[in-house]
Amino acid sequence: MCNPRRVQVRATRTISEQWRAEIARTAEASGTVAGEARLECPLATMLAPAALTAFVEAVREDDQWVLADGVYRLAVPGGQVTFDPAAERIEIVVRLTEQLRTEGRAERVVTGAVDAEVTAEGEATYYSDGFAGRTRAVAEREARQAADAAAEANALRERETLTRAGRERAQEAMRSDAGRVQAEAEADAQRRYADAAATRTAALRGEADARLAEIHRQTLDAVFRTMAAGYRAAIVRYARQNNAENLSVTESGDVVEIQFEMEA
Repeated sequence: MCNPRRVQVRATRTISEQWRAEIARTAEASGTVAGEARLECPLATMLAPAALTAFVEAVREDDQWVLADGVYRLAVPGGQVTFDPAAERIEIVVRLTEQLRTEGRAERVVTGAVDAEVTAEGEATYYSDGFAGRTRAVAEREARQAADAAAEANALRERETLTRAGRERAQEAMRSDAGRVQAEAEADAQRRYADAAATRTAALRGEADARLAEIHRQTLDAVFRTMAAGYRAAIVRYARQNNAENLSVTESGDVVEIQFEMEA
């Protein structure tokens, strides 16, 4: 037997800890969309001078027409009718509005890895003459086993450290990218709003056009009713100013009958 010899073996482990950060943000865009339709009616081309005068007088006496800045205004469902005596013109404006809200969304996934390398050594002894079975091969095997076991233990401890580091990097990525993702969500909401607004505006214009046609018909009816009221008032006033006798006014549907007697 001679002096024991020493064998040292080094084991290395490479560790890679994957991390992942998922960032999701939402945003809203809202506003009012509108569809408008308008139509001008030149009364001078529709009514004779006497009829136009009667209409103007009747409008002045009608509380539904509100005078402001020299123009009479009449509220109608979804819009307004204006009468400008100076321009002898009626304008009908229909404006329909709607509140619109859209939601945008943005997502981002950030991934990465944290790497590390750990080492450990194992040691064993042997005799050159193989005393007591302690050959070099036996010593190398034992040293390898010891090094591997130590390396695995070191890797386990290091992996816990890498897990914390990966978590921190994921959180940092979320903090770093949160503003950009929020901006993307807001931009997405604005794009969606613009698309929806264009669609709804076109639809509201169509609805406004349809309503304008109906209000135009109703307005013309009102014009002629107002004009008829003006004529009636003018005729009755004329009869009374001239001491007419047996004055009577009867209405049946859209027909007004005025009777009186005057000396020629």
